[in-house]
Amino acid sequence: MAIAFELAEMGARMVEAKFRREHPDADDAEVAAHVRAWWLDRPGAPHGDCPGRPLPLDRFS
Repeated sequence: MAIAFELAEMGARMVEAKFRREHPDADDAEVAAHVRAWWLDRPGAPHGDCPGRPLPLDRFS
């Protein structure tokens, strides 16, 4: 599990580095907003990061 978290963090750092390269005049707040948007809207994220159809969470209680 620790490796998965490290890989996710590395992905975020890579997104940050790419954004800083493409937007050298961006301030830290803009960079942070871009990374935050990536965490929330990368492919799969809105539906739980897995293939298949979304199910309501109350189904498991």
